[in-house]
Amino acid sequence: MKHKSSIFSILSLLMVASMLLAACAPAATPTAAPAPTQPPAAQPTTPPAAQPTTPPVAAPTTAPTTPPAAAGPTKGGSLVIAELGGYYTLDPFATPWHAAPQYATYDTLLTLKPDLTGYVGDLVEDKWEPAADNLSVTFHVRPGLKFQDGTPVNAAALKWNLDHWTDQTVAAPGGGNLQGVYKSSEAPDDSTLIVNLTSPYAPLYNELANLEIVSPTAYQAAGPDKFAQAPVGAGPWKVKDIVADNSVTYVRNEDYTWFNPLIFENKGPVYPDQLTFKYMGDEQVEYAALETGEIALLPAIPSQFIEQAKANPNLAIVQGQEAGGTYLGFNTQFKPFDNPKVRVAISYAINRDEIIQAALNGAGVPMYTPLANSEIGFSQQVEDYAKTVSDNVDTAKQMLDDLGYKVGSDGIRVGPDGKKMEYILTTTPDDARKRGAETIQAQLADIGVKVNIDIKETQVVMQMTVEGTHQMILWGFGLIDPNILTYLFSSERIGKSNRTRYSNPELDKMLVAADSEMNYDARMQKVADILKLLVDNRPNVPIWSQITYLGYRKDIVGGLKFDKLGGYLLGDAYLLKP
Repeated sequence: MKHKSSIFSILSLLMVASMLLAACAPAATPTAAPAPTQPPAAQPTTPPAAQPTTPPVAAPTTAPTTPPAAAGPTKGGSLVIAELGGYYTLDPFATPWHAAPQYATYDTLLTLKPDLTGYVGDLVEDKWEPAADNLSVTFHVRPGLKFQDGTPVNAAALKWNLDHWTDQTVAAPGGGNLQGVYKSSEAPDDSTLIVNLTSPYAPLYNELANLEIVSPTAYQAAGPDKFAQAPVGAGPWKVKDIVADNSVTYVRNEDYTWFNPLIFENKGPVYPDQLTFKYMGDEQVEYAALETGEIALLPAIPSQFIEQAKANPNLAIVQGQEAGGTYLGFNTQFKPFDNPKVRVAISYAINRDEIIQAALNGAGVPMYTPLANSEIGFSQQVEDYAKTVSDNVDTAKQMLDDLGYKVGSDGIRVGPDGKKMEYILTTTPDDARKRGAETIQAQLADIGVKVNIDIKETQVVMQMTVEGTHQMILWGFGLIDPNILTYLFSSERIGKSNRTRYSNPELDKMLVAADSEMNYDARMQKVADILKLLVDNRPNVPIWSQITYLGYRKDIVGGLKFDKLGGYLLGDAYLLKP
């Protein structure tokens, strides 16, 4: 899934959970980002000021959060940024991918603080009131807001959007997590929105920080297909031109004046006249464009160019970490991976440090549980436990011996059923994934398991995991909220985002309990218990969380801010020479 880019924050290329991709990896020495601090529980709150943080920088000195400039912010100019994900429709109800091109033109009800400590209002005020039973939350719409077509942003419009997101006939990929939890909304007046739930739902605020809000008037008048070509939201940028698989260009929304002052100095409108996201799809082309100034910002510098980038006096580099990671996944409905003892045995042979060095040139943090240290819910205690039941090739061999998988004359083990331990590992074409797959192939060969690597395009792999035709996958995931565990492992998500097709009734109950627990500390304990169960059963083997290096032209753009994960925010950004 996904996580909303906080106004204009990529948050290390976080993925919508329905897609669950991972970004290509840059190179450097692994550095563990600090774990997010406690978000607010479901209670009335006026959040404290949340200023963007400054991630470590891949340079001898630390770049400031707001880069210095000779002059202050001025209007004008065109800002060009590389978009590393593929192009998808800008109809938010249809796309499986929610990233900067979507959030440029759409706002959301809430937004995540740059320091990841909780949420503040976007289209609604910073203070909201959950009911005593946590079955409803009352939000207050900011006054005077308008969609880009001039229609008002009011409670009725927000209600229409939430109803549409959760309408099963619409089947919006991004709204699936609220289906079954969202009961209804009420709009007793223009400024009051009451969201009703079927049961307490702790990830509600995260969901509301991700769901793009469209103009109901424009959407209903145009219909989905035409709306996707001329989208209308309430965001700071208006779509000017769409060239599929090439670029999306926006112009400034002159009426936008509601950037949250807890995050930005600029109330709006944005400073640049124009913003363009370019889809390049080639690492060398992307970096060359940064070097020449064709683009002003590259969200992830490819590993082979890190040293070159450090030596360029016109480039500033910001280090971050993705919220999520990459894992080796088993199709648990495919024999012998339906046996947890086989999965655990194989997992002992995985050497994460070796894989990270080969795949990412060392630019990754090893993961031993299905939550990275950059995600809320990460448990150091469970991570330490997982390390004690990992990284031992001799144990892997002994366990397989004990299970009756004996090494044949060709070095490949043969099981009690007479079948060889020869399997297909499917992954995507990017270099990091391929190098990672090749290293896993060599590691498993050492214990008598033969792996044949199968490279498929992303959409093909997604379809395979939906249909259950895969055997093993090297895949990625990411979401700030621990609700990602429901996406990955709930039996209700089989055929959707549960790509290991893992079904465990005990786990299903635990996931529901964690997602329903509104007390933060109690919820985190439930999440830790879930992580322990997953470590013991290994439907997947977490491997790495990627270190990212964002690069930008400090001679072209000023006013950039960054969140805790190294994602960029553009609310205060301006061109130095417009």
